[in-house]
Amino acid sequence: MKIVVVGGGAGGASFAARMRRLDEKAEITILEKTEETSIASCGLPYFIGGVIDNRDDMQVAKPAFLKQLFNIDVKLNSPVSEINPDKKIVITNNGDVYPYDKLVLATGAKPFVPAIDGIENLPHFVVKNLADADAIKAFIAQNKPKNTVVVGGGFIGVEVAENLCHLGIKTSLVEMAPQVLMPLDEDMATLIHKEMKRHDLSLYLSDGLQSVAWDGVILTSGKKVAADMLILAIGVRPETELAKKAGITLTEKVLLLPMNICKPTIPISMPVVTVWLSKILFPANRP
Repeated sequence: MKIVVVGGGAGGASFAARMRRLDEKAEITILEKTEETSIASCGLPYFIGGVIDNRDDMQVAKPAFLKQLFNIDVKLNSPVSEINPDKKIVITNNGDVYPYDKLVLATGAKPFVPAIDGIENLPHFVVKNLADADAIKAFIAQNKPKNTVVVGGGFIGVEVAENLCHLGIKTSLVEMAPQVLMPLDEDMATLIHKEMKRHDLSLYLSDGLQSVAWDGVILTSGKKVAADMLILAIGVRPETELAKKAGITLTEKVLLLPMNICKPTIPISMPVVTVWLSKILFPANRP
């Protein structure tokens, strides 16, 4: 049996490893669009800040490890452009064709970047993968910014702000909610606010980003905050384009449904079983 997994993040790699335990003879291939598999996403802010100084430590399971331990083939830099259900093949952007008996989509999510007036006026970054972290580290090393604005007070935003402060960069954090880390109770968040301010981090709560100028940002309250760079950590959206093109059923929340619990828009004989997206079950506008 040939199993193709689209996406080599935590969800895809974990699924592939589990399938190997269930079937020793299956041919399992992971198609990953980036240059790495199964990275420690929660460590990205600390890699940016230098707390984690070895880039290799950010990769939980490298392709060589997956091949040696699980006999799983990993194809890096292989974004999938098309799924052909009738021929049961997956086609990558470079024209490689992979036949399958079972297909799993673990395409994850992409950072949400809203349309912001003047966003092109400032260097701006998201924090989703190692390439994003590399870009931020390179910009800081080359340009030595004095002021940074982080938009989004979820876990990623708060941790990025923390690490920028540790690097000696004057950091401001903008959050539309009345507190950071919304899963926490208000009294707990208040303690975090005090600690952040103790480290000279400027907090702008119940406020949002209205526009971007060449020397800073304008908030919805009318306040202007100085910035040499901008970090957007305002949530993610599921990567569903490939699934839509293949005719796979999606819910109102744009989640892929396993085929064993929903009626697909493509013939049920198509062997796409248990299709999941990894790490997209986040509240709206939260990283």
